[in-house]
Formats: sequence, C-alpha cells, structure tokens
Amino acid sequence: MKKILAIGILCLMIIPSLSVANLDVLKVNDSKVCKSISENSLSIDQVKVASLYEKVTDYHIGDRNIDDISRLLNETKTDFIFRGFWRWSPCPESPSTILPPEYPSEYVLEATKQGYTYQQLEDAINKIKKDNPETIFVGSLPAQRVTRLVWNPMTNEYLSTEDTWAMALNPEKWGIDYSKERFQCEIAISRFWINPSDCKNYDHKQVDCYAPDITNEIFQELFLSWAKKQIDCGADAIWIDLLFSQAGMLKTITNDPNHPAVKESFESASKMVDEIHDYGYSKGKYIYVGTWSTSTIYPYPQPNFDFVTVLPSSAEVYFKKFNENKWNNKVEQIRDKLGDISIFAFIDWGGSSNSPLGVFSQKLIPDDQIEFLEIADEFFQKKGINFIYPIHGGGMGVNAKILSFGKFKVYDSLAPEFQTYETIKELAENKSKGNPITCIEKPRNHFYIFNREIIPLKNTIIIGMITIEVNVYSEKGIDRVEFYVDDVLKSTDMQAPFEWLWNEKAIGRDEMKVIAYDNEGNTATDEIEVIIVNFGG
Repeated sequence: MKKILAIGILCLMIIPSLSVANLDVLKVNDSKVCKSISENSLSIDQVKVASLYEKVTDYHIGDRNIDDISRLLNETKTDFIFRGFWRWSPCPESPSTILPPEYPSEYVLEATKQGYTYQQLEDAINKIKKDNPETIFVGSLPAQRVTRLVWNPMTNEYLSTEDTWAMALNPEKWGIDYSKERFQCEIAISRFWINPSDCKNYDHKQVDCYAPDITNEIFQELFLSWAKKQIDCGADAIWIDLLFSQAGMLKTITNDPNHPAVKESFESASKMVDEIHDYGYSKGKYIYVGTWSTSTIYPYPQPNFDFVTVLPSSAEVYFKKFNENKWNNKVEQIRDKLGDISIFAFIDWGGSSNSPLGVFSQKLIPDDQIEFLEIADEFFQKKGINFIYPIHGGGMGVNAKILSFGKFKVYDSLAPEFQTYETIKELAENKSKGNPITCIEKPRNHFYIFNREIIPLKNTIIIGMITIEVNVYSEKGIDRVEFYVDDVLKSTDMQAPFEWLWNEKAIGRDEMKVIAYDNEGNTATDEIEVIIVNFGG
C-alpha cells in the first residue's frame, strides 16, 4: 500500500509542474518514472526466500567470483539479498582511487582485494540483476559509527579529524552531566572499537572512530551520502544498523524517554528514513528502508519503514528453543505500532563469540546448526516472520576458533567446518514452492533410555521405545504426517500434535523419515539416522 501511494503521489507531483509546451516530455518521461517505480523488483510483501550474503563482492573467501555467488543465490531461489553490501569504513570509488596522504598507503589496494569498492559493488549488482531481475538487493550501513578519517562519496569532500570529532555525540549538548570524552570512550570500549583502558587517557586523535550525533546536520548529509551511493550502484533497499541507538543511549543516561535529547535523536533518525525514500523518488525508483524494530518502544509517531528486523537471542540459538511468550509480545508490539509491515529475522553477530552467530558457529556442532535452522525456519514462519538464511557473512567473534576454510572469521555455509548450505537450499526450495516445513524434534542428537532424554550426543542413540515428535507448519494447513523406518511406512497421524510411539524390535542403525502433506498436496520431508536397541514392545 505504501508503495502504491508513493507512486500516485509522485505522478501527481510531476504532472502539474509541467507546462502545456512540455506535454510530449510528460508522455515519455512521466510514464518512464512511474513504470520504473512500479516495476522495481518484487514488492517486499511478495518475498518468499530471504538470504544473507554479506558482501556479494567477498571473492577472497571461498575462492568465488560473482558468477559463483549469483549461482548460489539462484540455487536458493533468493528473492531478498539481505546485507548484500555493508558500508562500515570509507569505501573507495574504484581500484584506481587516489586518497590523501592521511590514509594508509595500501588502503585502496586492500579494499580492492576484499571487493570493497563501489565499482565492484555496481558490477556485482548488475550481474545478479541480469540473472534474476526481480531480486531485491539490500545495501546496509551503520548509524552508530563514523570513522575519524572519512569522506562523502557523493561530493568527494574529505573530512579531517576535527571535522568528524565535531560531529561526535556530546550529551552535554542537551545539558546532560556526561562529558563528551567519557561518553565516547565508554561507547568505544563497549563496542570493541578500542581495548579496555582508563578513560582518563582517552584521546580522540588516537582512535579510529566515534559514535556520531544523528542530530548534527553535517553528519546527516554524510550518512545520507553512504545510502545514496549504494542506491546509485543499484541497491533496491537500505537497511540501517542501530538507527535508534543514540535515542536509546540518551534514554538510558537520562532515564526519561521524553527527554528533549531522546526526542530530537528519534526524530532525526526518522527523518533519515524519509530522506532515503525521497532520494529514491528523485531517481525514479522506490527504495525500501528498514532497521531493527526498536523504534516501537518509543512514545513517538513511527517512521515510514518498509520492513524491520528481529533476532533470536544467543540462548535461543544455543538451546535451539524459542521463548514463545517473548515472541508473541514482540510481534504484537510491532503490529500495534507499525501495522502489517514485513518482518525478517536473522542470526546477528558482533565483536564477541557470545553473539548469536558466534554461538551458532562456535558452540553448536554442524548437526545442531542444521537442526537450529530447521527449527527457526518453522518457528518464525508460524509467527509471520521471514527467517533469513545465513549463506555467507557475519563475524564469528574476535576469539573464534572454528574458522571458515580454516582461516576466516567470517561465517560461510559452504565451508567444510559448517556445511549448512545443502540444508539452506532444501529449506529455501520448500519455501519458494509454498511447501510445508517439517522438522523431527525428537529424537535428535541425544542419548535416550525408554523415551527419556539423558544427555546430548553428536549422534542419536536410543535404548527401548521412543516417541517420534514432529514440528510441522503450512499456512494452507496440514493434512497428515507419515512416519517411515528405512522407507517402510509405519504410521500416519492426521491431527496435531504429530507424533508416533516407535516400540518394535529394532537393533542397529535405522533411518527415520517423516513426510508432511498440506491441504493442497504439497509435501516436505525430514529424516535422521539413529542407533537403536529395542527388543520389542
């Protein structure tokens, strides 16, 4: 609805501004503009398969080129490439960019090796769009960080240390008794930007970055330039990390959600959303804008988002179990404040190996990782949330020991250390076809004695009888679930909860398989291998 309204408003704005002498221009240009907006990829509410691939120019990890990456995205039927590019530090225009002497001499060369130039981004998007024109490409940028040395990629204006320090957040601006140096030092430590140290010795000239002030007009222009540049390279959407972090930090310091500092920070952040939309209109294109769902906790009119993101906690990842009440409340709050907006969930990360992705990659064995993906996909789909499949990208933590291809701290589903890609491809195939999703919840990677779960194991070992419990979901409704042992049909359950008590003579290795059928005849399958000793029921 937002998209249709925007198209109509834009067309109405264009038509009256033209004179009779420009009618021929109107017939050509106006139709092109409106058509470009209305046919911009899929509508976001039509997205079925969302995948994380950060960044699509990461050719050095896994020895891939853009053809390989485009193939992976096509294999997984990806409609929505989340965080396809992540602008974190200054990004050169091209491999031939020449930077001022203040920058490291090898900066452009190293950026090019990592696929981190706007020219490489544009080339990659062009290739992906050629293979799949309707894919929504999501570029990303941080609202919580500005590097000490930086430039505006739209104007090529280089900013000095004192320029960026002037746009660093200072709580004293609103009369809050909290010095700028103390605030900046504490934030830098908490976000792993600097090593823990005595903040009395903090020197803004010796650090790499600051927490910016989103109410600062110069920073606003700089921030928007990062978004505009990605849009010019072909991005269809912009996701903003921690857009309301400033409002949150000042709310914590003042303990007052209605404090002027909080209100102004929230309103400035909301303004950025409108500015990105406006830039898209100026280019004849509707740009989707999203961020975390944290805006819903504030008592102010909500921004004009197109989508929001949520994340499972580290504990939910580790235990492979979701807090039902928490998620019901979260979805209710989002719907109450933002209406029927698209919601996406992904496994987030940070500097620590205790982040959700750190736990997923470092503390779960591959079989458990596969199980979590299956459980998460089913759980979030039931909640009306689109779970984003982690194909590639995300830091596994500064202390990560299990590395992709034995050397990278960036997660990759095809790496031999993880090998979750085939599961992702299977889940994505089911989702793209509208098939039901199913997961054998029990037994799974534990030692069981007469139906009791004893201890977790790498394999599944069963002594005596066992109840096979299955999670299954389809928006079309479930007709039945069939239970097989070594491809022999043993039971059919036509009513939830879907389960079967396996209590017959079985000694050795057996394959347990379930097939779920929805009310339109679509199917989904899950299977596990178990070691069982049961002398009969």
